Amino acid sequence: MFAAIHIPGFYLQASLRYEPGLRAQPVAIVDEGAKAARIVQFTRAARRAGIREGMTSTQGLARCPGLQLRYRCPDHERMAAAALLQCAVCCSAYVEATGDGICTLDLKGLLKDGASGFQEIAQSLIRRLRRQELIAKIGIAATPGLALLAARNARPILHVTCLEDLHGLPIAALAPSPDLQRTLRRLGIRRLREFCELPPEGIAARLGEEGLLHWKCVMGKSTRLLKLAAPRETFEEATEFENEIELLEPLLFMIRRFLDRIADRLAAAYLVVGTLELRIGFTTGPDATRAFPVPAPTRDVETLFRMLFTHLEGFQSAHPIKSLHLAATPCKAVKDQLGLFEASLRDPNQFHQTLARLSALVGADRAGVPVKENTFRPDAFRLQPPAFHAATLSPGTSGSRGLALRRFRPPRPAHVFTMNHRPVSVVIEDFSAPLGESSGPWFSSGEWWDRHAWERTEWEVESSDGRLYRLFQQGNDWYIDGIYD
Repeated sequence: MFAAIHIPGFYLQASLRYEPGLRAQPVAIVDEGAKAARIVQFTRAARRAGIREGMTSTQGLARCPGLQLRYRCPDHERMAAAALLQCAVCCSAYVEATGDGICTLDLKGLLKDGASGFQEIAQSLIRRLRRQELIAKIGIAATPGLALLAARNARPILHVTCLEDLHGLPIAALAPSPDLQRTLRRLGIRRLREFCELPPEGIAARLGEEGLLHWKCVMGKSTRLLKLAAPRETFEEATEFENEIELLEPLLFMIRRFLDRIADRLAAAYLVVGTLELRIGFTTGPDATRAFPVPAPTRDVETLFRMLFTHLEGFQSAHPIKSLHLAATPCKAVKDQLGLFEASLRDPNQFHQTLARLSALVGADRAGVPVKENTFRPDAFRLQPPAFHAATLSPGTSGSRGLALRRFRPPRPAHVFTMNHRPVSVVIEDFSAPLGESSGPWFSSGEWWDRHAWERTEWEVESSDGRLYRLFQQGNDWYIDGIYD
């Protein structure tokens, strides 16, 4: 058995996904492919106003002055087609992208309860697509051709158990060419019942190859292998705004709608969001792109929305916004089994949000976890976002390795008196002490090729009261680097 999903008025629905408030208004989709822009699809309100397929945009506006025209948008159609395919794959692994707004599914191995099982699959698909703001019709039949014919004439589900289920349909349900339709009308054929009763011997001679193909389809004698399609690995939504956006509220409104759609498709595929990528296009200048790794992968819309909202709260631009693109890279949900002495954050995503707010206040380079840079320069480190996995002690991190140096940050300036190029006394603020034993000097330098070139001479000294200090000389200045515990 096969199922065909048909999105009637696909170009129109792909556009209205981003303007759902126009569904009840006269709206028409114009295709610019021809020499003159022609109306190809329109809403019911536009049909009641007298709009017909093939009219030019000028004729449509003359017939209905309140008609709102929208041109075909490849991005909108691509997103709608991806959403359709991702929803279809959740029901069957054998899916074909048959055409614009049409998918064909092979239902083998899915049915356990006969017709009732087919109805449940079709109803769940329709509900899932409706949450994606796509209104679908589904046909179920023994061959892909019959399934598509049933889908185009379903209300909204049509399960063809025998050929007689289709006999009451008008001949226009086959979508024949104008020449073939005129020929059938001259022969007095108005219904598929009459078309099926034609003798097969003379069909090719009288109706040509097209008529023979339609006859085989209606009789269930034409079958084919599906050209399987793989869904996109990323779940994305994108739009180009009709009017430029300068405020944050409409942008957040669209982001929330995008997240709702993406999260619903992820839930059907049992996946969670690993990384979010937000791209904002401006009227002039380059796009602003930012990737958001999700600390604890999730598909919770509130959590994902807070991450994006925290970033956009401090976002500023000198130009209006013209487009928005949101992509989610999925991953599988993983549950970590922690050891007895391991610990993890209770809510990594909430901690990430708090860290993002701190970064917005103090700067992105002033909040995070310190990481030593690949250099011997003292105190050379950078701050990077923390890892949110369970903190585990590495072997050998605990245990003594000698005396611990308690660093002074910043190092304390000192006056050091030397004799024979060795320190013998130190004076720091209101404290002075003679020095006993000393060890050194140790010379170190680096990054001579850069403006951060450095050079220092270190000593380890013992004061008269038995304390151990580390001194270093940089240029002509002396500093106390720390004291040994």
